[in-house]
Amino acid sequence: MELLMNLEYWHWWILALVFLIFEVLGFSGFLLGAVVAAVATGLVALVAPVGWEVQITLFGIMAVVFTVVYWKKFRRFNQKTDQEGLNTVEQRLMGKHGSVVKVLSSTEVKIQIGDTLWTATADTEHQEGDKVTVSKVVNQVPHVT
Repeated sequence: MELLMNLEYWHWWILALVFLIFEVLGFSGFLLGAVVAAVATGLVALVAPVGWEVQITLFGIMAVVFTVVYWKKFRRFNQKTDQEGLNTVEQRLMGKHGSVVKVLSSTEVKIQIGDTLWTATADTEHQEGDKVTVSKVVNQVPHVT
């Protein structure tokens, strides 16, 4: 309780630094409003000595306001893209051509597409060196014809 009664500007700046460290560790922007609010509360405490009740109330209100403003302003960056499947293996492999590097079994082969080796399934038997095309992907395993 004594710490609360003796809140100073630098306490808020340390809190802002702690929030910023957590933000860097992966809070996706959620703590940025609290960081700005803690810095602003520290500035208010530096300029105008107010009681701890006012400081905490001010911090709480500003944290909510800055967080809402942040999410409304930057929400458009989290919108879905018009390029469906942009970051999915399935979409990138469909229709790609490669060659059989190694036959593992009658229904499984090791293929090379670009600079990457994939273990793939096949309906028919293939020989090393055969040219193949990915016709579908099931559980991130290419199926070739």
